[in-house]
Amino acid sequence: MCIRDRVSTQSTWGQIKIIKGQSQNKMADPKALLSNEAELRKYAKQAFDVMDADGSGSVSRAELQMMMTNVAKTANIAPPSSSDIDKAMEVLDANGDGSVDFEEFIVLVREVLKSVA
Repeated sequence: MCIRDRVSTQSTWGQIKIIKGQSQNKMADPKALLSNEAELRKYAKQAFDVMDADGSGSVSRAELQMMMTNVAKTANIAPPSSSDIDKAMEVLDANGDGSVDFEEFIVLVREVLKSVA
């Protein structure tokens, strides 16, 4: 199953908003980002680096949980359950190595941007 299919079947957390990395900047235009690969990768890398708290180059389950919990607080919604975290990892971790690398993450960013463009 491709990530587009997996993302669309998820709960609220299947459509994680990539906002935290841009919180001090004006939000980028989704259509403009989708039409410019270099800008898309730059934007996605900023968001990824925020999630990758330990700088390891990949996002662990714990880092994903921290990010999802912070987004929930900001959005004033219920925090993610353990099951929500597991589902998000299942969707994002395409190669099944237990973490999310940048190339896996950017697929999600593209899908989220397409859904709001």
